Amino acid sequence: MINTKFLQLIKLIMTEAVICITLEACGSKAEEPSKSIWQDIEGKSADSVQEGVDGTPADSIWEEIGEESTKSVDAEQTESFNDGQENQLDGNSDTPDGLAGTQSDDESGQDSSQADEEPIIVTPLTLKELVVSEAIVVDDTEEDLLASATGDEADYPNDVKDDEIPEFYVSDQVGGRDYVTPVRNQGYTALCWNYSALGAIESDLLRHHNDLNVNDLNLSEKHGAYYNMHSATGSALSGIDEDYREFVFDEEDEAWLREYDTNYISVGGVTDYCLSLYTAWKGPVADVDNNSFHVIKGQSEIYTQNADKPSGAYENTFCHVQGVYEIPATSKNRDLIKKLIMEHGSVTASICSEDALWTGKKVALYDYKKYGEGNYADHEILIVGWKDDYPAQNFITKPEGDGAFICKNSWGTGSGANGYFYLSYYDNVVSNNIVAAYDCAMPGDADWYDSNYQYAGFITHIMDPIDDQKNVVYMFDNNDARYAMRLSPEKDEVLSAVGYFSMTTGGTDQIAVYSLKDAGIHSDILNDSDVHSAINNMITDDSEDNNSEYGDEDSVEINTDDADTQMDYYVIEDLGEPLITMDCNYITGGYHTFPLNETIDIHSGEEYLIVVTPGKESKLIYEKEMDYMTDRHYDDWKHNLGRIHTHNTASGNSFLESAEGNAFISQNDKDFFIKAYTKN
Repeated sequence: MINTKFLQLIKLIMTEAVICITLEACGSKAEEPSKSIWQDIEGKSADSVQEGVDGTPADSIWEEIGEESTKSVDAEQTESFNDGQENQLDGNSDTPDGLAGTQSDDESGQDSSQADEEPIIVTPLTLKELVVSEAIVVDDTEEDLLASATGDEADYPNDVKDDEIPEFYVSDQVGGRDYVTPVRNQGYTALCWNYSALGAIESDLLRHHNDLNVNDLNLSEKHGAYYNMHSATGSALSGIDEDYREFVFDEEDEAWLREYDTNYISVGGVTDYCLSLYTAWKGPVADVDNNSFHVIKGQSEIYTQNADKPSGAYENTFCHVQGVYEIPATSKNRDLIKKLIMEHGSVTASICSEDALWTGKKVALYDYKKYGEGNYADHEILIVGWKDDYPAQNFITKPEGDGAFICKNSWGTGSGANGYFYLSYYDNVVSNNIVAAYDCAMPGDADWYDSNYQYAGFITHIMDPIDDQKNVVYMFDNNDARYAMRLSPEKDEVLSAVGYFSMTTGGTDQIAVYSLKDAGIHSDILNDSDVHSAINNMITDDSEDNNSEYGDEDSVEINTDDADTQMDYYVIEDLGEPLITMDCNYITGGYHTFPLNETIDIHSGEEYLIVVTPGKESKLIYEKEMDYMTDRHYDDWKHNLGRIHTHNTASGNSFLESAEGNAFISQNDKDFFIKAYTKN
């Protein structure tokens, strides 16, 4: 939000020292923007959040960066500005004043005699950036998600009636059917995140495809782990081919792992990795041949004996992941968690696996410590059932009540009770993190699509393969700004569904699809120096009175050196009527796919804009453009794993609405997690 003093100051600056660029184009020489001199930091213990400039996190707990981009105007045209724009400035008190968009005569259909028409005021929107620890927890403010649901949500567990939740349930004993694949053993790998996610995918497939056999279904952990840390080609329009992370070694490194390229086996993480990989359709694939681990133990053998490269990222995909439904594992959501298990066979969950918290044979786990006081999620497991009357006294430390989830681990059948264990309902790590259910499609299903258009490859920026708490996710703080993705189909096909990531539970958003056939792209050159210098002085003076939970509500990142930046945008008025508008209802957070109420024939050589309008304020995740290298990393046996190189591109196909709400501005440093699904 931008306060009144802020608006008055911009108006004063622009009235006295600024020109408005009209529909006649005016350009300036581009320079590199400088770093911000304004940052607002405040500690927050419940979530581990770090700040990043150019992709580099700092050591703070919470840090927010607001980004403000305005346009200075040429002093030569001050008189023209005062005469032609004063009334417009006076009539616009809700947003800072921007500049006029420009088009060529050919694009706009206008000749030079029309250049004195009233300009289009377009200003980039100011939003705070949050840099959050990778174990993100979706916002959940609804008191009772099930009670507030209507049943028509895309992720609502309609196969389960409210009165059908029993006191005891296990997904391997459901009407003669078994929806839980055999216990796996991750051995010395750090891939619990992938074992649990693939277990959830297998459960969902078994739950909805009676022709699959529980003992034959085995998806490859190796394939997913490999493409988590390697580049992949073959995405639609190569949309995410240039988004990747990889291990690299310095020339002088005497690292024997260089020869085997298997250091990815020691990359630990959480559900975010799998959400990025599998909703991108990088697998999953069957666990056979070179997609299978040959050795899982031995500090050297796990690297040397698994060096055969898996199959291509997008080859022989067994299924498509179309939904990853996330909710906080709080007590109020317990019935919804149970319904998700009954609907999808299982949910993934995060625990602290510290030895002192288990019973002797790892049959029961309860983390009694206050969350954040030395305990954090370090292991991913699979919840496959529950027992409401499991005795509290069976845990090392007695929780406040009876009841436990029944969990499948990835430590082999020698751990716990043949690979399973009880997890107290009151465990302080699980209840402060999310659980996730997977929703998948196979060929022949109604929600099996042929193409997946996307431009954001990875949610998580991996800073450390061993210490998960150093890895981060970038997002805008709570807002209800519209955002969009431009689609340029490879061929004539049918747009059938749209997917996107939600950082909140219980919402109703709206999507709209526009043809860009008659909408020209506008371009401005932003010059920031004079306006930003004055804004910085004003904000710094006012910041002492801030009492916001996350920092100054008016904080912005300002470049105080001259910096010219191109701003491309579509004027919303030029878009015309949408081809389709529809509501998108969901009960959980996470990733959802919404089939269109009516499919749309789309054509090669034409462009379309898919717009998401949030139904309420929520955080907005994005992939940040970067080319970043970490320091060296070492595994538990001190083997040099190399440095992590992250390469993310900004496609120019992600858009955010302007401060005035009259345009969609192309983002030159990020991409949003919107996907468009088509059928041939």
